[in-house]
Amino acid sequence: MKTKIIILLCILLSASPCFADSKGAAIQMTTTLENSNTQPQFNYAENINDGRGITFGCIGFCTGTFDGNILIKYYTTLNKNNPLAKYIPALDAIDKGAHNSAGGDGNPSTTGLSTFIKDVQNCNDPLFKQAQLYQLDQLYYNPAIKMFNSIGGKYALTQAIIYDMSVREGPDGAQSIINKATSSCGGTPKTGIDENKYLTALFSGYESMLKKENLGDTDRMVGFRAVQASGNLNLVTPYKFTAYGDSFTITGDLGVSVTPPVTPPVTPPVVPPVVPPVTPPVTPPVVTILKITVGGNGQFHCATNGKSASNDQIVINKALAFAKTNGIKEVKLSGPHSYYINSAIIIPDGIKLTGVKGSQVIWNF
Repeated sequence: MKTKIIILLCILLSASPCFADSKGAAIQMTTTLENSNTQPQFNYAENINDGRGITFGCIGFCTGTFDGNILIKYYTTLNKNNPLAKYIPALDAIDKGAHNSAGGDGNPSTTGLSTFIKDVQNCNDPLFKQAQLYQLDQLYYNPAIKMFNSIGGKYALTQAIIYDMSVREGPDGAQSIINKATSSCGGTPKTGIDENKYLTALFSGYESMLKKENLGDTDRMVGFRAVQASGNLNLVTPYKFTAYGDSFTITGDLGVSVTPPVTPPVTPPVVPPVVPPVTPPVTPPVVTILKITVGGNGQFHCATNGKSASNDQIVINKALAFAKTNGIKEVKLSGPHSYYINSAIIIPDGIKLTGVKGSQVIWNF
């Protein structure tokens, strides 16, 4: 996806949906198949007895397929005192055990997880939501886009089915289906094969894998085939989508607020003057603005180099969550500096995210 470079003058809380495009539509379709709802169910948790342990979160992370443990460990890097961190030893033990169920990639054990479902359902930490959106991208959406680009895909529906295959079968399983479709068609859209024909081959290969697994969702393709038959290959919203007999309206709106695009100003950014430090009074003032700094050792600071310098959304989201908890109404980005964003920024209700002149946000997703 194209990198968007935005000169940030002021970012305000917005009710505008994030991902209100083909990505949002793709995620919504898979969400209806995973959770029977067009909105991500961040607190969903259930043992559906499919050989993968407990299924939970917005896209069906599983305690018995490694991704559940990956999510909880990442969440713990954001909030070490979270209510799910205590399950990591049990999840480590499950990961080390045999994975012979669900087509050979699942461990049905739930040993040590007796209260896990209840704790997931009651976890209202905004950082838990952020962690899920980040791992959705890292584990499933980004690999799906890479596969989509490798075949020279153009249709949003092709992108959506590869994403769904990645969630349901894992990226390796999705690649296996793509390989079979390529063999069946004698090539890919990149080599001149009609993409609609190739899309049909993907559906058929996916359907064959679901029938072989025989886990009760062999009609998962019904909604995708109906969208193809309607000719809405670019997923122009709104449209109807069928998931296991239920009809849903796909809008592309995931209901998750992220930083909205801001039109760059005509005038160049101005570097703000250096304000000399002020000796704090004996009585600490009431904090109304929380600043995110660059470099240094402050409570919320972004690195200027290294791996963490390309993931500034982690620091920004931590500051937003802290502001919400402590009654601070505004979080401000210092500048001049470029902030590299690789996943969603979640702005709690009642909090403003702003920036000084000279700040840049570089979007990489």
